[in-house]
Amino acid sequence: MGQHCSALIEQVHCAKLIGSYLSDTLQFETHLVNALKICSYRTYLLKLLRDQGMPRTHLNTVFRAIILAKITYALPAWRGFLTVKQIGRNNSFLKRAFKYGLCSQLFSLIFWI
Repeated sequence: MGQHCSALIEQVHCAKLIGSYLSDTLQFETHLVNALKICSYRTYLLKLLRDQGMPRTHLNTVFRAIILAKITYALPAWRGFLTVKQIGRNNSFLKRAFKYGLCSQLFSLIFWI
């Protein structure tokens, strides 16, 4: 019976658990790529709100709620596994958001690490 049960268990290389992608190698590339993809979609929505006249203070509040929260979610669990390249990619995204006027201050992932 033991051999039969183990044959039914599928091994995966990456799984989404409570909002974070965990890989069998403890690399968080999949998590970061997916988080930044979602944040890019949300950036488009914020640009629409900005272009329709939403005040910068309100944009900043929405930015913190739907973008910054997504990027920093579960950060204490995976921050020690980040590469310099991954930190740079996140910081580039945050810098663009500031440049577009979607937030009132320049955020950096280094701040939370």
